[in-house]
Amino acid sequence: MITARVPDTLEELLSPQWLTSALDPRFPGIRVTAVTPGPVISRVSTNARFRIECAGGMPIGLSTDLCGKGYFTEVGRAFRHVGESEACFYRDIAAPTGMRTLRSVYAQFDPATHDAVVITEDVVAQGATFLDARSDYTPRAGRREPRGVGQAARGDVGRPGACEDRVFGATARDLP
Repeated sequence: MITARVPDTLEELLSPQWLTSALDPRFPGIRVTAVTPGPVISRVSTNARFRIECAGGMPIGLSTDLCGKGYFTEVGRAFRHVGESEACFYRDIAAPTGMRTLRSVYAQFDPATHDAVVITEDVVAQGATFLDARSDYTPRAGRREPRGVGQAARGDVGRPGACEDRVFGATARDLP
């Protein structure tokens, strides 16, 4: 499957032309006509929430609210190779294995430049909350699983082999 060239700027990622080419392999015939930028968080990686409009309405299975992640800042460019494995995870592993995680609509990296971009549904627009090191959170407070949070919130990742079960089809008797 031919995919769009991986953008190296946030401005390019948020352009209707680039989004049309990036989403077309998964949503054939799509034409993004407008992009409304939302909040942007830039640390090492840049996470940009945005809303799209499409000619003829939204294709079935595509949310209007999306979030793009890449390494677009001067600091981030030095670490952009880190995004390669994440892009491969979302492109090749997450959906086929049924792993509960963010739903990606585009994930790709460029082996020559090491630029990597992942676009997922914006679960914050659906009511999810992302925690960081400054968030007030305790295990007792986390009894209710936030929307958009996968196995880690349920403690499944801590079970030896949980990820491998999903990826490689291992069963409990296959584990040491």
